[in-house]
Amino acid sequence: MKKKLLILGLIMTFALTACGGKDKEDIKTSAEVTEKKEKLTKEEIEYINYCIEVYNEKETGQVVKLDEKNRTVNFILDSSLVITDAEGLKESYTNLAKVFSADIKDFNIKFYFEDDVKNPLLVFKDGKIYKDDFDKYLKEHPEKKEENQLGLNGKDKNKYETKFANFEFISFDVMESNLTNKAPLIVLTINITNNQDEEMTPVILMSVVFDLYQKDSNLDNAELFAGSPEIPKSFKPELHKYNEKIKPGETFETVVAYSLFNTERVVKIIDSKTSGKDFNMAVKIK
Repeated sequence: MKKKLLILGLIMTFALTACGGKDKEDIKTSAEVTEKKEKLTKEEIEYINYCIEVYNEKETGQVVKLDEKNRTVNFILDSSLVITDAEGLKESYTNLAKVFSADIKDFNIKFYFEDDVKNPLLVFKDGKIYKDDFDKYLKEHPEKKEENQLGLNGKDKNKYETKFANFEFISFDVMESNLTNKAPLIVLTINITNNQDEEMTPVILMSVVFDLYQKDSNLDNAELFAGSPEIPKSFKPELHKYNEKIKPGETFETVVAYSLFNTERVVKIIDSKTSGKDFNMAVKIK
């Protein structure tokens, strides 16, 4: 199974904090590049390695390497990866370039698939976009992009195990609420195993373990509210078990729903305990 790559704004918030979070200039397209080959200082190398550590996780299919000689950080993507959230990924890379440009000059960042080194998706020089073939590359290589897929930290599974319960995200659907306002809903189909010694409902377990967010026109990360009773009765009626009690050790499939702010933005599902460090999922609903 192909791995799925996603980078969320949550990670970028961490990076901005960890690497200083100073004010930075807006990124603008530029074809002018000054090629300097001054050696990076020891302090700069330590700073760069500290900032990129959070991204360097082989199990997610992404390796980050510092090329000291060419003053470049290379984001090398596993050839088996597919991109589930192109817009969010590009935004995260752009923000990362801003972080480095604030403190290190004459510095490059490249993003490319390991099997296509000569055709990078993005190249930044001093925080400015020097080469942007992101959309073009995905258009020419449709196998690298997969719309409307669930993605777990780039891994090829959508499972999360906790002391409360085990969760397996199967699919999602977007539909109108059965209420008169016809507000949009995201309906998740999930397998849940109750790990507690007492009976629990899917709604309670979801509320304890996960937080759901979506970018809104006014709020960068607006929390979604549960809306399972609003699921149309005609949709998977046999799975309307969101308020049924799950016995200890029992597993069953159910649907749960959340009210959306719009149907054009990615929904982020993160674990509440670590704010997404242990589990984060992006659902592209457009």
